[in-house]
Amino acid sequence: MPTKRIVAATLPILLILGCELSDGPAENPRPGLTARPETPPFAIRGRTNEGALAIHTFSRTGGDNDPCVSSDGNWLAFSSTRHTKQPQIYLKRVDSQVVTRRTFSEFSSIQPKFSPDGSMLAYASNADGNWDIWIMPRDRGPSANLTADLTTDEIHPTWHPDRPILAFSSYDPASGDWYVCIRSRRTGGLQILTPGLFPEWSPDGKKIVYQRARERGVRWYSVWMVDVTVDANDNVDCSQPVELVWSDRWAAINPAWCPDNKHVTFASVYKSPEARNEKRIYRGDDIWMVGVDGRDLVRLTTTSCADWDPWWAQAPSGGVGRIYFTSLMNGNCNIWSFMPVMLDVPGTIESNRESEADAAKDIISKNLEAQEEGGTSFQLGTRVGGPEYMVEPQ
Repeated sequence: MPTKRIVAATLPILLILGCELSDGPAENPRPGLTARPETPPFAIRGRTNEGALAIHTFSRTGGDNDPCVSSDGNWLAFSSTRHTKQPQIYLKRVDSQVVTRRTFSEFSSIQPKFSPDGSMLAYASNADGNWDIWIMPRDRGPSANLTADLTTDEIHPTWHPDRPILAFSSYDPASGDWYVCIRSRRTGGLQILTPGLFPEWSPDGKKIVYQRARERGVRWYSVWMVDVTVDANDNVDCSQPVELVWSDRWAAINPAWCPDNKHVTFASVYKSPEARNEKRIYRGDDIWMVGVDGRDLVRLTTTSCADWDPWWAQAPSGGVGRIYFTSLMNGNCNIWSFMPVMLDVPGTIESNRESEADAAKDIISKNLEAQEEGGTSFQLGTRVGGPEYMVEPQ
């Protein structure tokens, strides 16, 4: 690939991976599927609590990234550099003690996403020279390149919940921009929707959320959303984009949907004092949630380390489940989760004015108390409000 394309494809991926490769001895990859014992999930300081902060992977060499949980809540897919310097795709049951490696390649495989029925995995790989979207069975079987006919870079797939179509990000070398694109597996049709990165289709298939950089000033990433409709021929039409979360002092990245279609979780960058002191702009900061109307913006994690790449799972009962995310909380890059405490009355946090401070502190305190039950120390978080109040003064 030309150098320009390599740099352009690598920069946004750094915002996802964010982990430095260890200089320790690498483990030898094994042929075929492998299973490796792991510590059970939800085990922190000997306690088990479904609402507590929990660690799910335990890499000490390399790191684990890109968490995605199947719609039934049973399977966790992720990318990892635990065996090789090039990330590969791994799979495990959420409540299991074993990990299965699903890709074996000298190239990189990242950003796995389960199909709606959980039987397939879509992911991004540069195995054919440039980044493409690949699809493979969850358990075993060969991979197929969905974008083999495209000479550009494509990353970060996301499945429509009911139709045989995927959205992903594609790089345009002429403009230097990334675009949200759609491809139908049935017709092969390709559409360009809007400039943006890391799209995620809503559980009801009516919206797509993504990140996009501003075109002036510091050009921080912000979270955007479009309404979408799909016709009988898998053609997708979208509304005018709406900027959901933004600031001129920090970035909002890695948006993901809540199963209720009413909230979005995302990671902030360069917002906390710790991130600014460390000049940490290529890794996440904290995990947040916000309503699709731009209100009820709540900080969910407040550790001093980097947290990013959240995935909001569905509970086994079908309701709102745990938020899985990548973190450097224990000094290594691993996947954690917690059960967020939702607002009793949506829309009760509208801004960061003093008159609304009590409502904000109450929901933040509930989230932190739930996480502290797992034995991890947190400080009381902060929050900001609706879009008209999100730009912080210099």
